[in-house]
Amino acid sequence: MLKQEKSNNETIEKKQGRWKSGESGNPNGRKPGTGKIAKLRESIAEHMPEIISQMVSKAKEGDAQAARLLVERVILQIFSSACQPKIFCYVTKQIRL
Repeated sequence: MLKQEKSNNETIEKKQGRWKSGESGNPNGRKPGTGKIAKLRESIAEHMPEIISQMVSKAKEGDAQAARLLVERVILQIFSSACQPKIFCYVTKQIRL
């Protein structure tokens, strides 16, 4: 522990950290991406083409919720921000027909 003096001769004990800022306390510990969430993401990623294909077919059949999910979660994530307004306008025109 470090001791720091106050102006009135009282001392305050201050704990000194074991590691420097940004330094890991367990450098040989668990590797990133080995937890439950990473395994879940990997499992979902394997089935993603099938899921998107089913969403597209449901949207073509007239399922508005599937169409909205495709636009919000898939299409807008794939294309850059420069293309987003064009895609949105195109999709809204197609839905109104």
